[in-house]
Amino acid sequence: MALAISLGLALCVLPAGALAQSADSVRVIPAGADERMHTVKPGDTLWELAEQYLGDGLLWRAIARRNGIAVTSASIVPIKVGQVLVLPPRGSLPDEVATAAAGELAVPQMALAPALRDTSPSAVLHVDQVLAERAKRRLGLVSGEEYALAKDVGESETVFRRERPTVESAERKAGIMAAAASASPRRAEFEAAPFVLAKDDLAVAGHVVRRIGADVEGRLLRTDRVEIDAGRGARYSVGDRLVVVRLTTDHGQFVAVPTGVVEVVSASNGTGPIQAVVRAQSGTIEPGQRLVKSVGEPAARSIAARLVTPDITTTVTWLDRSESLPTLQSYMLLGAGESEGVRAGDEFALYGGGAGRQEQLIATVRVVRTGARTSAALMTRQYAPGVALGVVARRYAKAP
Repeated sequence: MALAISLGLALCVLPAGALAQSADSVRVIPAGADERMHTVKPGDTLWELAEQYLGDGLLWRAIARRNGIAVTSASIVPIKVGQVLVLPPRGSLPDEVATAAAGELAVPQMALAPALRDTSPSAVLHVDQVLAERAKRRLGLVSGEEYALAKDVGESETVFRRERPTVESAERKAGIMAAAASASPRRAEFEAAPFVLAKDDLAVAGHVVRRIGADVEGRLLRTDRVEIDAGRGARYSVGDRLVVVRLTTDHGQFVAVPTGVVEVVSASNGTGPIQAVVRAQSGTIEPGQRLVKSVGEPAARSIAARLVTPDITTTVTWLDRSESLPTLQSYMLLGAGESEGVRAGDEFALYGGGAGRQEQLIATVRVVRTGARTSAALMTRQYAPGVALGVVARRYAKAP
């Protein structure tokens, strides 16, 4: 008699988490109007169910509380295959659950424990039948029904089978990837692109004087503070971005090749030295180099629309002579600009040959900076050598 009473008391105080593990005591809790039901499958965890239905694995406690599962630090399996769980609606998380989730330094083991498999004789027989059927077939791809059957019997993960995401989790991951790949300006490409400098702009160009706080004069590095001098009649203000350029001449025109960008941090307006900080660097920056104001903004990332037939034909008018052989990521100037309708993001194909020979595709380039009559382009693909001055360039894709 005493033994029976003791057993009865022990059953009364049995934790709810332990009840959830029992093969014969799966409790069905009525669902509310805004709640959903989920039948536990092999491999399910409270964390994954919270991700799937509530949008965040940290909300696993809400599912546990709704289904009377005791939250504990012990390494137990809180749910079992076949158990029907009631899933609370999003936004209904109790404050104490949110506070507990925010204060956790590590995810409790019970949140990650996979549901126990059904070990009933019928389930074991079902597995044997599946394996016997597979033994008759060769290894390889299986149909969707066979895949679902294998997953239902709790088959272990292997390198030959990847977990299929739910529709909700796939859409959530796709949204994250789309946000990461959203349009963003290619500022580094823009700031390093060469451009034609008018004589009037060259006349008022400033120059780098020296590095501030350096015992040894020499090449400047990014974040260095420098003293600069404004050109004749030019005035700089705090926040102005100035391009440090290396000048080249080609067919009577001045081409500025950017090697860095400095930002004015102290402007004296004629009463003292002007100070700036090196913000970007794409080449050598040395005292004496010219400074011109940065003009324009980089174009946003976009996918150029392929044209049925090329609509603009021009030629390569400038190449950097410091490069012995133009290749991928090399800059060049094309003889067409904004007046011809060229925009940043347009793509041109370069063709070699001519003089009675058949044209050959040698490279493709993408426009990164436009001027009135010229455009700076960056080589993106190269199929053959032969990129040189005068090669034909045809626009085959147009930026939106």
